[in-house]
This record gives sequence, structure tokens and C-alpha cells, in this order.
Amino acid sequence: MKTNIFYIGLISLLFSIAFLGSCASSPVSSENQTTTMAATTLTSPNNLFLYIPDEEIMTDYLHLHSYLMAWDNDEVAISDENLSAFFNYYVGKDTLQGLLFESFLRYTKNKNVQNRVLEYIYENEIETNFTNSLKILYAAVPVINQSGERTEIQYNYNNSLFDENINLFSFNEVLLFNGELGMLLFDNDWSVFSVPSSGNMEMFGLMYGGGTNYMTIIFTKHSNLNERNIETVFRQEYYSNMFGNNWVIDEISPVGIMSRSGADKIYIAHGLGTERLVRTIENGAFNVYLYNRSNRTLYEINYFMNFSHVNIHYSERQRIFNLLFFQLLFAFLQ
Repeated sequence: MKTNIFYIGLISLLFSIAFLGSCASSPVSSENQTTTMAATTLTSPNNLFLYIPDEEIMTDYLHLHSYLMAWDNDEVAISDENLSAFFNYYVGKDTLQGLLFESFLRYTKNKNVQNRVLEYIYENEIETNFTNSLKILYAAVPVINQSGERTEIQYNYNNSLFDENINLFSFNEVLLFNGELGMLLFDNDWSVFSVPSSGNMEMFGLMYGGGTNYMTIIFTKHSNLNERNIETVFRQEYYSNMFGNNWVIDEISPVGIMSRSGADKIYIAHGLGTERLVRTIENGAFNVYLYNRSNRTLYEINYFMNFSHVNIHYSERQRIFNLLFFQLLFAFLQ
């Protein structure tokens, strides 16, 4: 069995460096000036960016995540200098940390954090789609719905714009298919649904969200699959019909953090496009395929998310889609 040193200890590392975040040292790193530390940079026809982080970038990412979690828990005080650096180095920047910081600002429900962010935005007269969406989000009212044993929360702004409370910031490491496949899974109250399986294929899925923005993740295990037949599971025709020329599949090299993914072959695919039947809905699909040559098994993770034009984050959907694009890299085989 292949070892997976980096990923096995990922969550342990996250908590071990939380103390560093509480020491008020700025987590702003050199990744924000350059991405030359990244192992590989990929191009996308969908105006998304992706690079495979090396361990230094990943450590910086986890440091920032811990620092922001500590801020959300009122465990650290962010200086004016640090808050200004966060906005200058992260917001709108094509870096993994930039996507993370923006996701945190959409995630936090801490009114102290929200008010501090709003104060900075107003004092510096920042008018962008992102800051305007934050103003609306922070002013929205939570509406609680009970669906069976599930409690669903939607944020409502003047009955005109909505947020479906999808968390794309905090996460946990999970193992699937009897510990064979691992990933970083966002903390949501997921609904689990079964998918009919047949022959050498096992499938199940997760779903969360509401009418203006929902997300699904489907996991598939393809057993007894010869390496030369890997491409037969890509469903190229299905995705091409959905996204046309915007559907792209790339084989990526096992470099950077992917050198410890435990996979012999790695493919990622993605596409963005407008819903054919409802032109005010935008869709994004993001897939990763990990092949284990020794047991002739391919593991597949499919992310799907859509946005309605009445969702608060509709104008920022490209950045959110880009975050999911990076999420493909946080999967591994045990």
C-alpha cells in the first residue's frame, strides 16, 4: 500500500499550527507576490486558474486557515495593518490563499468580524462586486426552516436576494470506500443519497443548498478497470453536451502535493456554462480521477454547483467555482 505522509497528517498539521495563528503573527506570505513555488500551472478556457501547490504553499494555506478560524472564534485580534494586508494581498488575487480569504468572509457569522470588515470597507471606500455582496450578506436575515429532522437556514435580503448557507471554508479530512479514498470535505449538514450501482461500480452522493444555490458531490469507485480503459468512464459526451467546448480534461503530473496523492494516474476535468432550460442559472462541474495501478481501481469525485441570478454571490460565482476547482487537488488514495 502506498503511504501518504502529507495528507495523513493534514488535519493534525492544521490544528498544530493553530497556536501559531493565535500569536498574532501575520500569515501573509510570499505566495501572494508570486506563484513560482507552485509545481505546475494549468490554463483554463473558463477563465479559471489552477496551480499545484508545493508543501510550502500548502503550509501557508493551512496557517492562514487556522489564523482565520482563530479570528472567527474571537481568539485573536486582527490589527489594522494585518486587515489592510489581507485585503491588499488576498482579495481578488489569483492565489489559493486569496480564494480562501474570500471564502472565509462569506463563511463567518461572527458579528464582530463582520462589523470589522464592513468598517474597513466603508472607511476605504471599496466598491467592488465582492464587497457589495458582503454588505448584502451581512445585512441579510436568517430564515430557519425545519425539514424532517434537518434544520435548514437561508439568509434573506429584502425578499430579493438569498444565500443558501453553503460552507466552503471549514473542512475535515474524511475517508471513503473503507478508507481507500480520502479528501478534505467541507463542513455542511449533507444529505446523503444513493446512486444505483452496477457491476464493478459503486456510487453514492452528498447534497446541500437550496433553490438559489446548491451543491452535490458524487463519489464513484470503478473496480477491475484496465489502465488503457480509464477514459471510458469520463462520460465525455454527457459533459460536452452540457458545457460544449468549455469542458476540459487534463492529466496532471504527480508533482507538488500531488506527488503524495498515492495515485499512479491523475486526471482533472471541469466546465462552466449556462443552464439550457433556465438561462438565469449558471452551472459548474469539477471532477478528479485517481487511478491505482496495483489494484486496477479508479476513484472519481464529481463536484457540481449552480447559482441563480437572485443568489447574493451570483456576481462572484467565478471565484467560488475556482475554489472548487482547487478542491480537486485535495483528494488522495490510502
